[in-house]
Amino acid sequence: FEVGSTTLFLMGAEAKQDAWLVMLIGALAGLLLLMLHLAIHHQDPDLDLFMLFRRYTGKYVGTIINLLFVMYFTYEASRNIRDLGEVTVMTLLRQTPLWIIILITIVVVSNTVRYGYKALFLFCLFLFPFFVLGYAII
Repeated sequence: FEVGSTTLFLMGAEAKQDAWLVMLIGALAGLLLLMLHLAIHHQDPDLDLFMLFRRYTGKYVGTIINLLFVMYFTYEASRNIRDLGEVTVMTLLRQTPLWIIILITIVVVSNTVRYGYKALFLFCLFLFPFFVLGYAII
């Protein structure tokens, strides 16, 4: 998660041999934030992240923070899907339109979110012989 798409876009290349320091500081900051969130979550284990924000920061500030989280996660999800589509077009499916790859990704992720990871694994088990047959024919 710390590397992400930096290998594709060569972000932070000027850090050179000091890149491990940046990754270590980022990991420690993330660990601190995670520990803080888990400590708060242990106080009220029945509440999700959005309800925790509303309880501890108030109705209005919590709603603003929640909206900022929704916007941030929407942005990150759209970037990740776009990056996955771009990498897939560049490496595997050169003649497939980008929107089809993104649509298939959204359908697979939505189906997994709705029915759980077991449905994804069973579907992969179902499709595996067809992939093997297709590669054998090719």
